[in-house]
Amino acid sequence: MIYGFNLKDNTPDHTLFCQLRKKWGSIPCLKILADLIYQLKSQELISEVFTFVNATHLIAKASLIGEKYKKLNNENIS
Repeated sequence: MIYGFNLKDNTPDHTLFCQLRKKWGSIPCLKILADLIYQLKSQELISEVFTFVNATHLIAKASLIGEKYKKLNNENIS
């Protein structure tokens, strides 16, 4: 049971979260989401493979990795 819901119970639709964010602000909603994720993980209903924070960070990281890979390849060829 998570937040009073069983796995097969009907739950509110996605607009509830938009309404809560407008009413309470982002920080309380983030705390609720973090708690929900913790509960799901502790019951082994989800596992964390990737955590996406901001797509610009992913793009920057991919570029950095690409540059390092090119540099390593160039050093190995020489």
